[in-house]
Parts: sequence; C-alpha cells; structure tokens
Amino acid sequence: MRGTAEPCSRPRSPAATATTPPSSLVCFLATPDGDPGYRLSATFGPYAKSYREAGDSSEIHGDAGFDKEESYARATARCPGSSQRALFTLWSVLDSANQETITHPSPEFERAALAAFAKKPADQRGCADLRLPH
Repeated sequence: MRGTAEPCSRPRSPAATATTPPSSLVCFLATPDGDPGYRLSATFGPYAKSYREAGDSSEIHGDAGFDKEESYARATARCPGSSQRALFTLWSVLDSANQETITHPSPEFERAALAAFAKKPADQRGCADLRLPH
C-alpha cells in the first residue's frame, strides 16, 4: 500500500446509502515535479480495524505517533456509532526503485499535513478526541 499511487478513492460499506459518508478516503500530495509525494488516508469503523489488523509495519503503537525513519505518521479519533477509533495516516510514497519521492522530508510539514487532512473528515463525522502525533 505504501508505494501505490492510485487515484483518490472513496469506498463505501455495502450497507451505505447515497448520504452515508465514505468508509475510507485516500489523497496524495504531489512533489514539486508533480509526482505523488505523500499518501494520506482516513479509515473509519471496520475499515480502520482491518487496516490495523493487516500487519502495520510501523513501530508506532497507540493512538498517535510519528516515525521519522519511515516518514509515517498516525492519528486517531473517536467517532459516533463505532467502537473502533478512526485512523488517519500519512506515508511517504516510494518510486519504482523503492526510493522515497520526497528527498528531504520535513517532520514538521508531515505532522501539519496529517493534522490538516484529519481535521475535516473528523469534524464532518462528529468525531471527538482527535489525537495527533507530537
């Protein structure tokens, strides 16, 4: 998943209606050259649970954190109607040679980008207790 540069997607659960918010969101931030640089994702309910159970390779444990070596950040929020915390992530994208497309990652930028990305869908869903990496 980390190096994948797919178009933005918004899958819905099978029981969703036209007014149900998507169960997951994916967005890419581009490099100055227009290549995918960061992959941001938001997952809710069972999607968040399956994402965590899929064998996350990060050393981050808990509700929020930042892994400078992997250019990975995680945030979570408590959302109504789910016992599973929503999960928001930022990963650097890898190119075809398995190299990061961001040559000089900025931890401050990565944290700010994740915070800005997570806030809108969390607010739209009425989520609370947004836990961001420090």
